[in-house]
Formats: sequence, structure tokens, C-alpha cells
Amino acid sequence: MKNVFQEAYEYSCKLLKIRDRSEYELKQKLIQKGFSQNVILKVIDKLKNNLYLNEKKFITNYIESKIKKLKPLSLILKELKENFKIDKRNLEDIDFSFYKKLQFEIVKKFVEKKFKDFEEYRIYKFLLTRGFEETEIESILFELKCQK
Repeated sequence: MKNVFQEAYEYSCKLLKIRDRSEYELKQKLIQKGFSQNVILKVIDKLKNNLYLNEKKFITNYIESKIKKLKPLSLILKELKENFKIDKRNLEDIDFSFYKKLQFEIVKKFVEKKFKDFEEYRIYKFLLTRGFEETEIESILFELKCQK
């Protein structure tokens, strides 16, 4: 018969096999399953020590997956802070210039595919409805104009 710690640990590993999770998200799942705070803290510590739970890895994978779905970086960061309770210290080491370039390349490819002719107003309107800020859209449009 399994003890409570082993059951919580195996459940956590099962969740982490599906996809990376934030520490906060994993704690919430374990609380929903009815595990005690003491067990949850021990499971989190063991997962971190075994490198199964890695907040930085979660953040980078989350950012990349959302950028590929044309979500603006500003909204992604907001989601990380609000939904996953990501601490500012964990965001300090992230190279946002890399992600801004990645975002631009993905948006550029999408715009070139979706809008055969360079229709600035339609592109602007499309990106605005996706949640991009005006300054982001203007810089994307500027870059696209320069490459034409």
C-alpha cells in the first residue's frame, strides 16, 4: 500500500509528464486532490531536487508556446504573473530580446501568409484584436515596411 507522500509524488510526476507546470499550479492541483500542506511541500522539494520541477524551464516553454500562437509578449507576461504566480526574480534571467525577435519572426511569417498584399490598416487591425499594443504593432509594421 502506498503512503500519502508517494501517492502525491506519483500524481505530480504524472502531471509533469503531460506538460511542464509552475510550482504554484502544481501546488493547486495537489490541494485539489486533498493532500496536506506538509506533504505538498515535501513533494515540491523532491521534484525540484530531482530537476523535474523547474520554474525557469516552465516560463521559457510557456512563452515560446504562446508566441507561436500569436499571443503578444506583454499578455504572456501578465498571464505568468497572474495565473501562475510567477515571481519577478524568476523573470529577471529571461532574455526577452530573444523572445521579441522570435515574436517578430512568427508574426512576420503569419502576416506574409495571411495578407498577400501589404495592407497596413488590415494588419494593424488584426494585430490589435490579437492583443498587441499599439507600439508593438507600429514597430512590427515598420520592420515589415523596411523589408519590402
